[in-house]
Amino acid sequence: MIELISATSTTTGQTIKADYDLNWYPKGVKVTNSELAAVRLAPHEFQGVWNDTVSAQSDPA
Repeated sequence: MIELISATSTTTGQTIKADYDLNWYPKGVKVTNSELAAVRLAPHEFQGVWNDTVSAQSDPA
């Protein structure tokens, strides 16, 4: 899967880098409605229900 994602490029030449994350993360972490609302998502014109662009945010810390 990582090789497939890494082989992706756009028509403008942007390339994608993917790497395997060896860290373990806790299960069952709940995201509040306000945390989810703070994620900057922009739905795509084509199948925007499934496809979004996530924009970078500044670090809240």
